[in-house]
Amino acid sequence: MSINVYIRAKSWKQRWSKDEAVDLVASHLRRGEWTPLFTAWLGDGKARWKTVLRGKYVLSIAAKEPWRLGLVASTYEAIVATGREAFVKLKEAAGAYGELLDLLKAHKWIYIRLATDDGLRVAYKLMKEKKNKAT
Repeated sequence: MSINVYIRAKSWKQRWSKDEAVDLVASHLRRGEWTPLFTAWLGDGKARWKTVLRGKYVLSIAAKEPWRLGLVASTYEAIVATGREAFVKLKEAAGAYGELLDLLKAHKWIYIRLATDDGLRVAYKLMKEKKNKAT
């Protein structure tokens, strides 16, 4: 026997369309506020851990019209920021929410931590090397 719990909000309404949300993220980013970008990146963002481990820091987000967010990486992908500083700003934007992401072991949060914490990145590389030698 198992119990399933479903929670449904009675008063929740979507306030923005995807295009309006993208415009909101872009306008806040232009003003230097990273919190909306952090939220968008957790939802539709991409960063490859292998490139982060190699020191190549690129933040990209899936979008139907990528030119509205930043440099066009592909048909449906925009590069919104590059460099380690971008990951530092994302970590700062997370604030206390980062503790929850730590507990959940969210993979995108781990990318941010790998990009911003040199000690963690070295430990992760050593762990991968030991795992590869064992196999």
